Amino acid sequence: MKVEELDLTEITFNYLGPVGQHYVPKQETFDSLGYDIQYVGEKALMIPGFQQVLVPTGLRLARPLPSHLAMTIWPRSSLFRKHSCIVTNSIGLVDGLYSDEIFVSLYNMRGVVDYIKPKERIAQLVFVPVRLPIVAVSNDGKQDAVMTRGGFGSTDG
Repeated sequence: MKVEELDLTEITFNYLGPVGQHYVPKQETFDSLGYDIQYVGEKALMIPGFQQVLVPTGLRLARPLPSHLAMTIWPRSSLFRKHSCIVTNSIGLVDGLYSDEIFVSLYNMRGVVDYIKPKERIAQLVFVPVRLPIVAVSNDGKQDAVMTRGGFGSTDG
């Protein structure tokens, strides 16, 4: 990809968390696709076994996202290994006009209490280009002949 083809859109956040924990979401390596985000809080956050918690990140979009970008929240690959936690909606999609603090919803898959430490990286933001089609509904019941039916696992035989 040529440098002039790169989308160098700047995304700006406001920091809302505790003093002294200010951070900027960042890529851990040059070729990382995600920007790590972390838990901000004064003390460790308890996640009871088989329970869900909303984890504050201290970040809020400072201005709307460009219409050609979606901001998604993905779990870090080490999250489950370290804490047996999953991001509850698999991938979070943040609307471009969302104006409140960004939280990450975590679910503890074990029957024991776990804790997330302040400044611990819990998820990553991935920015994805999007195109919004015109959506319509047809009432004639016709379907293109090349389409298939069956759904989940239908091609497994």
